[in-house]
Amino acid sequence: MKTKINFILSVFILIIGCTSDDNDNNDTNNINTNDLSSIQGDWYRVGGNNPNNNGMKVNVDNDQGIIEVPALSNFQVDDVKWADILQSDNDDNLFTYQELGSNYNYFDATMELGVDDTLRINIASSGVGNIQKWVRTYIEPNEPEQHDCAQYGGDGFSDGRTENWDEFNEFDLYPALLATPSEPGGGYFTFEIGTQLVPGVSIYSPLGTSGTIFTGSSAGTSDPNTNRMAFLAHPEIVYDVRVNPAHGSAAFPLEYTMSWSYTPTEDCYEPNNTFQQAKFIPKDETLEAYGISGYVTNYVSSGDENTYDWYKFTTTTESRLRFTLESCPSDLTVWCNLLNSDGNFVNSPPTTISGNTFYVESNGYVPSGTYYVQLELTGDVAVDLNTRSIPEFWTTPYEFRVEAIE
Repeated sequence: MKTKINFILSVFILIIGCTSDDNDNNDTNNINTNDLSSIQGDWYRVGGNNPNNNGMKVNVDNDQGIIEVPALSNFQVDDVKWADILQSDNDDNLFTYQELGSNYNYFDATMELGVDDTLRINIASSGVGNIQKWVRTYIEPNEPEQHDCAQYGGDGFSDGRTENWDEFNEFDLYPALLATPSEPGGGYFTFEIGTQLVPGVSIYSPLGTSGTIFTGSSAGTSDPNTNRMAFLAHPEIVYDVRVNPAHGSAAFPLEYTMSWSYTPTEDCYEPNNTFQQAKFIPKDETLEAYGISGYVTNYVSSGDENTYDWYKFTTTTESRLRFTLESCPSDLTVWCNLLNSDGNFVNSPPTTISGNTFYVESNGYVPSGTYYVQLELTGDVAVDLNTRSIPEFWTTPYEFRVEAIE
């Protein structure tokens, strides 16, 4: 009997001992060590739904995050932005804490450390700034490059009138019949006259001292009783029209009908015809513009101001400059030069890409600064629509880009 009792006591003690050991292990496993070593140090805010606070710097020391750089926020240096940071029991990369709000009250919040060493913050309060992204290394965002593209809406129009010739040798003059709007990109006019015989047309600028923009009849065409033409128009220039019965026979007085239309060309960089008018453009973007040169007088000649487009751009490091004409209407010819701010050429001859496209580079590396692109553009500026159609480049822009290759 004595032996039996001792055996029971021994078993009981053993069970108690085992139970005691298990409880000790559970207590050890449930202890939250609050290991904050992974988030210690500097953090920079780079994203969120309150961009004014981007650029803020917070330094985590133990279980607090102290503001060192408030950026554009209303917080002060040394404010405790993150208080009582506590590691989650179930996820070593998840933390709860108290977030200092813009009203200087604290709100419940969580932060999660990502595999890319970023902190994603979610604050349990709706409103601006309740979602945030923080990183270890802050890269100051580049200021947007100046881009002098002034968009506008061009308005086209059509009009017409019916008149009479009293005799065969009559010339009817209509001063300023075609008036170009003030929109900076200009555009083109089409003009048509129809009657029972072959009509003649002359169109000219009153600013011209000689010549005409167009003079001709529709004799010998498939529709000789209708005369059609088109020409490129310069902003705020008016054009005179003179019409006459040119060939054939008919009873007089003879009625004729004139009709015309204006199509605008919306070019956001105009006016940019000179070095002084050069427009700033951003690098590494495909841009587009039109290569039209409207009539001011009765001629458009190579070297006239309005046959040029000028652009400029800035570089911040020593680099090799490149202008690329990425696409171009087949009936437009483009020449390019690169110049420095003193007006001196810095480019080598162009390298053909395909067809009518090419790139031009600077002669080696050039210092940082402002550089200019000079384009000279030529193509047909007036067409006889009795035998031809509107040129492609009147309605299709050229595309280009500039680069600074380091």
